[in-house]
Amino acid sequence: MPRPTIVTTELETCTGHRLLNYVGKCANLHGHNYRWIVQVCASVPDRNKGYYLDFGDLKGLLRHELERFDHSVVLHHHDSAAPMLRVLSQTKLVLLNVNPTAENLAQWLADVLYKSLYDTIEWVNVELWETSKCRVSARGDEHQTVHILEEVL
Repeated sequence: MPRPTIVTTELETCTGHRLLNYVGKCANLHGHNYRWIVQVCASVPDRNKGYYLDFGDLKGLLRHELERFDHSVVLHHHDSAAPMLRVLSQTKLVLLNVNPTAENLAQWLADVLYKSLYDTIEWVNVELWETSKCRVSARGDEHQTVHILEEVL
């Protein structure tokens, strides 16, 4: 019986956001150079190829899902800044139905990746570094599902 193997890749995005109902600096519009580290646990390798999950396939899926956040502003859909940013045609705006915290973003990606890969993996873990010293981790598996994405403008 094959032992589980963890395949890891990462991607960076430059993303602006602010938090609603927050007292502190993060209530202001600001940005991060997010570092997204994805770990996927698989235990059944492709017998013909000798690997569990192609790095290129995982990176492609990660790029596809995170492209919407790169060089964009991510806001809660009730944020008062959203209507103003909508009229700026050069602003890439992503609206969520939750506060755009690192925790919510990491859980969203973990769930999306798990749904895309569930037939070949056991679980996915997303580690999101907001700064060089602060990170969150979220796990996607058969027990979780979160829908936070409202629209990308």
